[in-house]
Amino acid sequence: MFVFHQFDEAVLTEDMIVASNGRVDIWICHSPDGGGIAEEWLGSEEMARFQRYRSPAKQQQFLAARVFLKKTLSHYVLLKPSQWQFSVSKYGKPVIDWRESGLLSDPQLSFNLSHSRDCLALVVTQENPVGIDVESLYRSRPWSKLAKRVCTEQEQSDLSRLPQAQQFSHFIKLWAHKEAVLKAMGLGINSQWPMSRLGFKLTTADKLDFIPPVDFPHSQVDFRSLYFNGTWCACAILDYASAIEWKIKYL
Repeated sequence: MFVFHQFDEAVLTEDMIVASNGRVDIWICHSPDGGGIAEEWLGSEEMARFQRYRSPAKQQQFLAARVFLKKTLSHYVLLKPSQWQFSVSKYGKPVIDWRESGLLSDPQLSFNLSHSRDCLALVVTQENPVGIDVESLYRSRPWSKLAKRVCTEQEQSDLSRLPQAQQFSHFIKLWAHKEAVLKAMGLGINSQWPMSRLGFKLTTADKLDFIPPVDFPHSQVDFRSLYFNGTWCACAILDYASAIEWKIKYL
């Protein structure tokens, strides 16, 4: 359950972070902070989305995610959290609308947000497309049926060789990696790139090696995966030109 507290939206310049090409920041937030003034931070499109949720819990979840996103972006750009405005891509991935936000130039920040149960995960970098997905092992789902639909033959073979007690966790790890790639590409799970076209091979070191299809449109993909509190988090960055420096912050 999300917990809300009142807070000030003042920007603290001593907490400013300089984004750089090759640095990827992953922010993990438990019991996210919605704030008593959260609704005042929503733009017209965001408010419309908020009002479409019938469940108060879903509304609170949406508010918490938006507040967390805007507060975090204000660590990179000297802008009050309530000023951030977003547009969406063809498949619904949010991007910064820097003109509507009142900025004089594009901050060239690439970001992606995911949530599961009481956890929010956000990835922020400069320029390169990124995607992140967080999946809880406490969420029940018919995973064996899903595996036949979204996993490659290699992945299904890897799953079958694992002890039964480890199979569900490995499937969730695969799902998080696949969704992170699709989100980095700006696509959804029902796009022209279904999960079954994105393959991973389990190595002897319990790592996942990405096996892209021959027509995969990106030259390089780098991953970082995290496991915490019964949750798998996977992050993907596309077409990077230098070594990646991963920075992880738990809130």
